Amino acid sequence: MFRSKLFWIFMILSVVFCVYNIYDDANMPAEFRQSGQIYGYVFEAALYFYILVYIFAAAVLDSLFISREHADGTIRNKVISGHPRASVYMTELIVCSVTGLIMFIVNLAIISLPFLKFGIHGMDGWVTMRRIILIAVLIIVINAMFVLFSMLIPSRASSVVWSIVFIIIMLVSSGLIQDKLDNDSHSRILRESGEYYEHSKILGDTERKVYKALNYILPTNQVIHTYDIDDFLADYKDISEIPQKKLNIYLAGLCLLDAVTFVLVTAAGITIFRKKDLK
Repeated sequence: MFRSKLFWIFMILSVVFCVYNIYDDANMPAEFRQSGQIYGYVFEAALYFYILVYIFAAAVLDSLFISREHADGTIRNKVISGHPRASVYMTELIVCSVTGLIMFIVNLAIISLPFLKFGIHGMDGWVTMRRIILIAVLIIVINAMFVLFSMLIPSRASSVVWSIVFIIIMLVSSGLIQDKLDNDSHSRILRESGEYYEHSKILGDTERKVYKALNYILPTNQVIHTYDIDDFLADYKDISEIPQKKLNIYLAGLCLLDAVTFVLVTAAGITIFRKKDLK
């Protein structure tokens, strides 16, 4: 992966993207700044935009890297030489995941540099820690999904297209689910206050539980909510009344859910790859 020119192109572009965003926001006119909190805000925004861009970059990088391994016979030769297919699959997954984490660490270091000049004001360390941990976990889970596609679809073009289509479908689904929950919450508030509301927008108890479960399970929905992570973890209750320890427990539960998703996706990929005919 590190010998790939495409990897270094993505690395350079992502660094440039992060540096541009944080300097652009940090140099906003004083009238647009929220007292001393601007630097914490731009750091959080840079992390949010990074993970949004990364999920598409990973779709392309993983697909091109593994399809090249298919094309030059590397994967087939490993299997012929006696390596277990599960071991071959896990090796590709580890390479892609570690590469993603290294890219994130490098960009995290880069977007932290401006604080040496501007200083850190108004940034909650606990919130930042939770956001960074969730992004790192999501990088691993997202790579597991793209590796599954790439290992099962040798064609470079097909692998890239299906990976990108998949992530777009996931993002759109996440947006629709969140919209359903938002409309339900808003309609319930209107009903309780005696104002006019659309009854059709209120979900049934079972339906609401299903939507809320999907809201937490889908990695793309977690990506969308990395920006307002504490509100998301607290189910949009008043976070000022929730101890940091409890929010950390909520995060641990979410990461555990992601670990289950990772295991299921990886197990499915290995099972199908074992039966795949390698040409």
